Amino acid sequence: MAHGVTGKDRRFQYLSEDVGREMALYCFCAVFNLEYDPNAKFDTYEEYAVMKRETTFDMGEMSIKKILRDHMTDKERWHSIWGTGGSKHPYTEEDYRRLDELFDTYADRQLKAGGMDVQAEYVLRSTCQDVLFAEKCRSRGTKEDIQMYTQINKTIQDRLAAEQLRKKDAKPVEDVKLDSIVVALEKAGLARKGKLLSLAEVQEQLLRRLGALGGEPSHKYPYTIDAADQMLHMIQNNMYANDNLPEVTEIPENMRFDENVVCEFADEPNEKEVEAYQNMGLVREHIPEKEEEEERMPWQ
Repeated sequence: MAHGVTGKDRRFQYLSEDVGREMALYCFCAVFNLEYDPNAKFDTYEEYAVMKRETTFDMGEMSIKKILRDHMTDKERWHSIWGTGGSKHPYTEEDYRRLDELFDTYADRQLKAGGMDVQAEYVLRSTCQDVLFAEKCRSRGTKEDIQMYTQINKTIQDRLAAEQLRKKDAKPVEDVKLDSIVVALEKAGLARKGKLLSLAEVQEQLLRRLGALGGEPSHKYPYTIDAADQMLHMIQNNMYANDNLPEVTEIPENMRFDENVVCEFADEPNEKEVEAYQNMGLVREHIPEKEEEEERMPWQ
């Protein structure tokens, strides 16, 4: 912890009053080569500098455009990205949410392939605005609106075709460029600034994804291991019924999930699973540890 107020602290305070604390922190991190971490808790810049002394600027978020967008309200972000829709037909909150949904749909393949350039993003956002307008024409349903709907859809398809952004224009997997792989690795947290992390850092990231270092593993199933066993039991009995064989009252031990994979399932049943058990009259065999303690100690 830094003692007293330094010149940097005073300058940081002055800059924060002018441009906001987050932007001031970003500027100081860029100048003094420290990681930008907007979630860090600190009172003075010197405290932050001591906290981040082992970091470098390229370890944090470097895009000032993204930082500004992250601190916008929904309305500010919508206006920045989509505009207002014009004075005659201004966008409503429902329109903005629909535009966001449309963009997620149209941009999905591009993002999975490694991202998109500025021109592709502009084309897709323009397409989303046209789709929204076409949907409104179709919902009104007059002869003129249906004609406009047809015309807009043709314009959309022609635009996407010209930019090779239709599904059938997608390049085969073998044509994916090395740059796309690097971008995907960076998004997955396995590379930084175009370079792979060290072996120790990659191992840490993979272990975190598996949940071995705490937190929720990326592949964890939303239902309990008991529900998984119940599913196998029902599948087995359906197979027996199809083959005119007698059903079994419980799943054989050799068909149950191994206890070693318990960590890959939810610790406790969610509301849907509880409701399903009640409606189907199922009896839970694998009782979560919390429920076992409550049964053994009902007075607590």
